[in-house]
Amino acid sequence: MQRPRIIQGLGEAAAAPGVLAAIESADLIVLAPSNPVASILPILGLPGVCTALRQRQERVTAIAPMVSGVPIMDPGEYRRAASRAALLASAGVPATAAGVAHLYRDICSRFIYDSSDSGEAGPIAAAGPEPVRAGLLLHCGAPPASLLAAILRGLPRTGHRQRLTASCPPVVSATAVSRR
Repeated sequence: MQRPRIIQGLGEAAAAPGVLAAIESADLIVLAPSNPVASILPILGLPGVCTALRQRQERVTAIAPMVSGVPIMDPGEYRRAASRAALLASAGVPATAAGVAHLYRDICSRFIYDSSDSGEAGPIAAAGPEPVRAGLLLHCGAPPASLLAAILRGLPRTGHRQRLTASCPPVVSATAVSRR
């Protein structure tokens, strides 16, 4: 994965104990819809993390950190979106779901994008990951079960899927589905 060198100090950093082993043994890995440049790329830059994710790519699902098809009304969310777009532009990545899918193309096999961004499916598929459509904007009425179902579709058909489905609370965040 070609990443811009905009993060200082990664040479001295290391993944926390157990992280690489957790990636190697995970049934499903979800890249949360966080800011790719400020949050995800620093993690991917840690020695061994990107390689471990590449080796488990078929188990990795990423969630789009932005939605283009719905106007942003909340001033705080507008500022976060503008900041995310500026950081992506500084890294040479278009501020679209497809742009982020292209950035993650070597480490994820599935990319969940918002149902309002129907035009993103083709560019996401062209980037490499399988595009998966789901409602991402919970504050705009998207049912949490829709996102959970989209995430769980990436889980191999084993007993884990039944346990996860039965044990997840009705409202979950994208990072709360990794239970064993």
